[in-house]
Amino acid sequence: MAGFAILYPISRGNYLLFHALVESFSVVVAAGIFIVAWNTRFVSANRYLLAIGMTYLFVASIAMLHAFAYKGMGIFPQGGSNLPTQLWIIERVLAALGFLTAGISLRRAISVQGVFILFGGLTSLALASIWIVPVFPTMYVDGAGLTTAKVVSEYVIMVMFAGAFALLWRDRSRFEPRVARMLLLAIALMIAADAAFTLYVDVFGLLNFVGHYLVLISFVVIYRVLIYTVLREPYALLFREIKRREEAEHGIAEQLQNAILSVPDRVGGIEIEHAHVSATEGVRVGGDFWDVFSPAPGLVAFILGDICGKGIEAVASNVVVRATLRNLAYQDSSPCVVLARANDAVGRQLTDDKFATVIYGVIDVETGAITIASAGHPVPVLCIGGVPTVLEMPINPPLGVIRDYEFSAAVCALGDTSDLVFFSDGLIEAGCKTEMFGIDRVLSHLESAECRMRGKTAQMLLESCLAHAGGRVDDDVAIVVLRLEAAGV
Repeated sequence: MAGFAILYPISRGNYLLFHALVESFSVVVAAGIFIVAWNTRFVSANRYLLAIGMTYLFVASIAMLHAFAYKGMGIFPQGGSNLPTQLWIIERVLAALGFLTAGISLRRAISVQGVFILFGGLTSLALASIWIVPVFPTMYVDGAGLTTAKVVSEYVIMVMFAGAFALLWRDRSRFEPRVARMLLLAIALMIAADAAFTLYVDVFGLLNFVGHYLVLISFVVIYRVLIYTVLREPYALLFREIKRREEAEHGIAEQLQNAILSVPDRVGGIEIEHAHVSATEGVRVGGDFWDVFSPAPGLVAFILGDICGKGIEAVASNVVVRATLRNLAYQDSSPCVVLARANDAVGRQLTDDKFATVIYGVIDVETGAITIASAGHPVPVLCIGGVPTVLEMPINPPLGVIRDYEFSAAVCALGDTSDLVFFSDGLIEAGCKTEMFGIDRVLSHLESAECRMRGKTAQMLLESCLAHAGGRVDDDVAIVVLRLEAAGV
């Protein structure tokens, strides 16, 4: 309001002076926007403001030419009101395109060099169409006022700014609320300014004054946003962007993990239970994975693995190891062969500091015979008639640790009253180090009548583990239970 109180009387007394002051200040502000954006481009996390800053160099250049060309300045020999109006339209188109580019950059990466080349080329072509090959449409006729081309151009510019407003509104959550409101206000002011510029008749009239004043305010708002976000509170913006990217990465990782941990309730005559909890707080993402599938008629293969590490980083390795084991099983389902081949493949695929522990086995559904091998993984438990027993199995190293290793397997049987329970080390290591959940508690809970209820074994065991650990685990916990399908099911 103070600016209005000062500038309006000046415009009534000497409009040319008012215009020179407003345009000069606009040029300084636009140039300042570019300078701040350019010199902070390597530390700013906000592509939107960077895109606007890059384009405002060209907006400032045209604004300066517009100020020099204004009627009465006497700098350009053409004189009249058409030239400054043509330059004004060029300036407004560049500004609108700048905001559209910024809006697009919120979801697509932009190149600073590309923006420079694009807007530099557009600016050069526009100026050439006025002074070198004069084909630029007439925008103002002295004594008659605005041409149809000028009015249509302003409406097109308003539509462009409206599109930029919509793009920013769509992704406003990427900004702090105050910053989003200020940017939306700046675009709204530009739309209002262009509306005023469609109605004026006299280049020294009130509507012309209102249009210039609104544009000036919008420039100042953008400048304040840039200073606030990049110089005064850069870390808040940076952390907001990091959080947004982290949430996106978590979303992708959870989708992958859901695919890894999703198995049917039954495969080839085998019933399946599973339960899982991640050590990564708030997300279902971790280093554990499992799979149950039929590599050949009458056979059901099962896998439970654990990649060293946890959280998002382990998910990519999960995909690699799980896919490798499954593909090898379809070639030869023998546990010793599969683990030996997977050991060599995993050693090449994972980094030197990564390895995987795995339980892999095959069930002959008709006889119930199980051939099972462990690669550094906790030994499974076989419950027969409600009595749990830890299987006796050969000790083998994790995958990716010793090249060309010959793995050994064990043999047992799955009867009508039997459950095969296998799990990751997060189960037995849950709780404080002085009192971990341990294998004895696993056996004790598997003996309980409640835990032996069909379909609830895995979940009840997980709940007991979490209760012991106080509701939070330091390593991912995965539990899988296999049994022969009940008769008549």
